[in-house]
Amino acid sequence: MLDHAECVEDPTHFVQLQEHRKTMAGFNYCTRNLAWWFLLLMLGLLVKSSASEQYMAELCGRTIHAESSGGVLHSQRGPHYRNNVDCTVTITADPGRKILLTFLFLETEGIAPNCRSDYLQIWDHHDGDDQPAPDLASLCDRFTGNVVSKTNAVSLWFETDGSVTYRGFKLAYTSFKKAENGSCDLGEFLCDNSRCIDSSLKDDNFNHCGDYSDERHTFKAMDQLCGQTITAGKNAGLLHSQAAERYSNNLDCTVAIQADYDRTLLLRFEYLDIEGDGDGSGCLHRDVLMVYDGVSAGTGNRTLLCGTRAADIATSGRVATLRFKTDSSVAYRGFVILYTSIRTPGASDCYWTEFRCTNNRCINANLTFNSFDNCGDNSDEQHFFTVGGGDDSIITTHSDTAFIVAAWVIVVIVIGCIVGLVLIVLCCAFICYLACRSSNRPAQQQASYTAIPAPPQQVGAPSTDYNQQPPMAMHTTGPPANPQPDGQAATYPQLHPEPSEQAPPPYEIKS
Repeated sequence: MLDHAECVEDPTHFVQLQEHRKTMAGFNYCTRNLAWWFLLLMLGLLVKSSASEQYMAELCGRTIHAESSGGVLHSQRGPHYRNNVDCTVTITADPGRKILLTFLFLETEGIAPNCRSDYLQIWDHHDGDDQPAPDLASLCDRFTGNVVSKTNAVSLWFETDGSVTYRGFKLAYTSFKKAENGSCDLGEFLCDNSRCIDSSLKDDNFNHCGDYSDERHTFKAMDQLCGQTITAGKNAGLLHSQAAERYSNNLDCTVAIQADYDRTLLLRFEYLDIEGDGDGSGCLHRDVLMVYDGVSAGTGNRTLLCGTRAADIATSGRVATLRFKTDSSVAYRGFVILYTSIRTPGASDCYWTEFRCTNNRCINANLTFNSFDNCGDNSDEQHFFTVGGGDDSIITTHSDTAFIVAAWVIVVIVIGCIVGLVLIVLCCAFICYLACRSSNRPAQQQASYTAIPAPPQQVGAPSTDYNQQPPMAMHTTGPPANPQPDGQAATYPQLHPEPSEQAPPPYEIKS
């Protein structure tokens, strides 16, 4: 390191110090940028794993280990379950925990409570005992709600006959425990009902707490948003008719859903349970949901919905308006609508940030493998790899979201390494450029100095130490900056050495 005294005595050292500071400033700039890129890489690796997605028809006779987390269980992969199904699946949690089953929908043949055609039977297991306990529930027809186990293991038995088939069910299973002294363990979320669930289950559009307190950022209830507009943008969401178990009487609520300018909306009903017979005109006399293909109620095509079944609705523009009216008589469970912002590119392909559905719709890529049919044909949930070809091809399905997360982590690591390597090369090139620039500066930009010995000491002057070097007077070479008053060029003192001594030649120090 150069100190201040050396810079004062030797201008070369001063110039070198300036160049050294420039080089270190460039190095520090590169170092700071590398640190930021490394931080972004680490944040990218913190990918939140949502609940795993599984299909009961592919797990018959097996056990799902929920441990301290949870997942999503569908009755089957396709739109309808098969005839003559006899399938049992057991879900277990860690000791000391219980299991919450939250049904987003259940739709089977039969009339509750006497379920004899197609039904789902649920029973408990005692800790360490394979013998089933009495039934927790026997479900058929239509059901939305929660079933809570008394132990850490629960079995589901799905049986169908040989006649008609329906949609089946979709449920979220969650391992939970009661909070002790009002707090949960590290890595757990405290629900408003004092249940402790895994923190990774928050904000995934499933009611893992049982009271929606884990879905505050995603849960939308229509009766709490009357007169407002929901911005879908390029994404998707769920709209519930109400936060309570059943909707209110004498309700008249209007909500609009709006996508980006170059997109339209797809409305899919996760379930529908409104008073009425489902025949469009008949819905007007009781409770009815009116869907308008336009920016306000009363504009565009209108679809009247009631009863228990509804087809998908695709808008022609970017806005859909929903109006929910109820009478003063009985109230039902309402509805849950999955709205998705879509783009239909026609002959052109989807953007690189989008997923192309089998039906040629384009949806945001982050909507794939989220346990919801955002495409309308379930192609965004059908992920598989084909090995080989012809009749001997092996198709391996992966329904665990952790597989997708692991793949994305690998992609993020590879991209981060490439970006880091490029930044290192650029920084090295920048440092080399600064070093070359300091060693090859143009001559006209350099300051030159001439060292002139001081005049000899006059006769009779006090004696000095002759072993000491004479002081040097520094002045720049070339014409002086200020001429003499008489217009003559300035002259510098000439050296007058003793005749016996040879005057040392003047020399220059180039910085």
